[in-house]
Amino acid sequence: MQASAVGNQPAPVKKSSMGELAACPRCGVWVLNNGLMEHMMSKHECAALFRDVAPRGETASATLGLLGRIARTEGASGLYAGLVPTLVMAVPNTALYFTVYDELRNQLRGIVDGAVAPAAAGASARLVAATAVAPFELARTQLQALSPSLRGSYAAEIGALVRADGLASLWRGLSPTLWRDVPFSAVYWSSFDQVGLAFDRCVRPSDRRSRRLARAFISGLCAGAFAALLTTPFDVVKTRRMVDRYVVDSRAPNAARSTFDIVASIARQEGLPALFSGAFPRLLKVAPACAIMIGTYEYAKALFVADAT
Repeated sequence: MQASAVGNQPAPVKKSSMGELAACPRCGVWVLNNGLMEHMMSKHECAALFRDVAPRGETASATLGLLGRIARTEGASGLYAGLVPTLVMAVPNTALYFTVYDELRNQLRGIVDGAVAPAAAGASARLVAATAVAPFELARTQLQALSPSLRGSYAAEIGALVRADGLASLWRGLSPTLWRDVPFSAVYWSSFDQVGLAFDRCVRPSDRRSRRLARAFISGLCAGAFAALLTTPFDVVKTRRMVDRYVVDSRAPNAARSTFDIVASIARQEGLPALFSGAFPRLLKVAPACAIMIGTYEYAKALFVADAT
């Protein structure tokens, strides 16, 4: 589960450097995404960073070019910046997600057939995992949006949120997260099984363990790309909603309360292509991450089963 974060980190670092889906002209923060978690920074704190990353007169649209520039200026370690805090939050979340998914899928297979079982299990597992970590994600993003002199501890921020807005405020912003991640998981796991069946018909490696790893990797890659593209509009909405607290223009698309209101506002004011902003970096990030994660997970399960027998 850690392997996907380690193996796929350069693309998320590139996405953060480009500021994909990050600029909110009415807000005082940037929302960056490193692949497994969002990060918020005050604009005045990172203005120099973006000037250095994208010099004047040069666009930062070329993915491979930007990766190369980061490697040249910061070294190979620069491609993995921010990996440690990502793992601290992502590993328990992913462990809970896969555990719930496997248990639900095994239970549902005796009740429903076809792609329904993996889709329902995936959606339910993501619902449980996202809900469990939502308060900690909210506290982290709120702290990141503050200037360093005003930042406190996780406990202090959570306490301040509860005192100001009540216990339910700890799950503020969960709705757009679920709109993105629950459909993604449903599409991903149902597609994963279908691609796996096609793989079984076309490819027959002699070694059983190698076959299982190749099947998981290819299925995860294809299913991850398809699900990521399909849910990109909800990723855009989630990013916009993250900065709701800092919007000063109440007429902005971000100020709309419901997810569908925000989708309609973005499409009307910025055009339909805006709903797919950052789609290519998202595909570049999500597809290999899904392949590495599920490939590692399935291979590890095979090893444990072999040791148990």
